[in-house]
Amino acid sequence: MRISFLGQGFDPTSPNSVGNKIIEFLSMDQFDSFLAISAFASAAGVKGLSTHLNQARPNLRNLSIIVGIDQNGTSVEALEEIASLGINAHIFYQGEANIFHPKIYLFEGGHNTKLILGSSNLTATGLFSNNEGSLLAEFDSTDVDGNQLLNEIKTYYSTLFDFSDPNLFEITQANIDSFITDGVIAREPVRVQQNRKIRQSTNRSINVPNRQTPPIPPEFRRPRKSSSATRSSIVQTAPSGDETVYDRGNLVWLRQKLPASSVQRSPIGNQTGGLRLVEAHFKVGGLRIDRTTYFRDQVFGLLTWTTIKQNPFTESAPHNFFVTVLGEIWGIYELEIYHKPSGEAGQDNYTTLISWGNISQRIRAANLTGRKIEIYSPATLDDPFQIEIS
Repeated sequence: MRISFLGQGFDPTSPNSVGNKIIEFLSMDQFDSFLAISAFASAAGVKGLSTHLNQARPNLRNLSIIVGIDQNGTSVEALEEIASLGINAHIFYQGEANIFHPKIYLFEGGHNTKLILGSSNLTATGLFSNNEGSLLAEFDSTDVDGNQLLNEIKTYYSTLFDFSDPNLFEITQANIDSFITDGVIAREPVRVQQNRKIRQSTNRSINVPNRQTPPIPPEFRRPRKSSSATRSSIVQTAPSGDETVYDRGNLVWLRQKLPASSVQRSPIGNQTGGLRLVEAHFKVGGLRIDRTTYFRDQVFGLLTWTTIKQNPFTESAPHNFFVTVLGEIWGIYELEIYHKPSGEAGQDNYTTLISWGNISQRIRAANLTGRKIEIYSPATLDDPFQIEIS
């Protein structure tokens, strides 16, 4: 048995990345079985790998993927990409606090085996550019030590290898939808926004030197825009007749009945000028949101915020919103979001508000008191948020 170290991300080239090794082994005709077990997966990682998996299909009798979905580590888009492969694919999930965290990539043939064990997830960065460390074990069918190692792994994870474990869920659209409904998984922008927010926060307070990272192959880079409409898409038609497709991101807020004060219909007093973002019994992951931090830090946390007043402290951030009202597409508007922490005092006060701006009069004329509103995050960072009033 030959054991070698696969290091990546620590140097700027990383030729021995896990991703490069997987691509290399998929190009060989000596293997008839490939199994990937990964804690997390991304759409870019799966889509990039799909090209090489499809090229290897004539040789592979068994092709299987098992992924975890804990801690938003695997996106909805990643699961949908896996489902589109048409292979034996499962989610491992349990309700307890401990998370599913192994990374195993196993190639088996009639005479040779290659086994990668380490820290690389089935994501584009996990396979190529993250600072990772793994071991590659290579052995043939006569190698006693190699076969003993493989048997120990297969024995320990026996119900994964034979796909009989009760916590395995086949990756189907129905199961994906169920996990979305339960708040267990989220769309890709949520993960990207969370990770970028952590990076930005760290770089503001700590002097972190820049470091060159290895390149990611083009087929593993995240697509920026959907090319066709899906059941979760909306379509904007320009006067020229061109259509722009915006896939929905995550549902980030819902209010069943809009009060008059949020839609310019309050009969007395000054209009608020915008949509009040309150709790409205909205839950994320089974827990009610904290209106004082949820909208500012999670929903709109990655926007560029500017202080506009010191007393009381108030800040604002602009962003594009695609607005649909009573089934009619109004289009894209740049709306200003305001956050005032002093609004936290009292009961059901709002701290964050979306100003209706130049559609204020149109909102008032539509008479939307009592209507339901939904807000969706962007499907990609370049897309608008979506406001749907029905």
